[in-house]
Amino acid sequence: MKKLIIFTLILSIIFISGCVQEQIGTYDYNYYGTEMKFNSNLDEAVKINVYPDNETLKNTLFGYNVVGVQFAYYENDTEAPYYAKSLISFTSKYQKINTVRWNYDIGSKITVTMLNSIDQLLNTTIEEPAILLLGSAFTDETKIVVEGNVVKVYAKNLELRSGKYAGYTDFDLALDKILLVLMEPIEV
Repeated sequence: MKKLIIFTLILSIIFISGCVQEQIGTYDYNYYGTEMKFNSNLDEAVKINVYPDNETLKNTLFGYNVVGVQFAYYENDTEAPYYAKSLISFTSKYQKINTVRWNYDIGSKITVTMLNSIDQLLNTTIEEPAILLLGSAFTDETKIVVEGNVVKVYAKNLELRSGKYAGYTDFDLALDKILLVLMEPIEV
């Protein structure tokens, strides 16, 4: 009887350990001594395409002249929760890297706007660029496109995937790609 109980326990442990899957991938990043935890897999995020290139993105959102940034999105009841979750995660890390890199707390200069039309973004400047979130209705590819002072973040798939710390969508992947680009060494 005792052997049967031990056998059952061992079998249960093996079964449970097979069900509890450890997340494979990179979810942590050390930026000049500041530890950051990401919801999305950074190995996936690094594969997101940036148009025209990483340097243009970096100059738009992380130049010495950037004193604020506005986030914008179109009203959409089904995508709004994804916008909020992704922006909260992005904003906290964006503030950290600005503080670490430039010793500048950009937190009070980050705004969020719900748009009725793209024309509302015409007031962006070099000092206060915009990040526009566009869901699956606008694209068939998750990508980042820089046009003037506007960074358009396109998310093809809004299915929640399991991450190490929390679930993530293509919005998280693309916004984390932006952070990875901004954390690249700056060429002088």
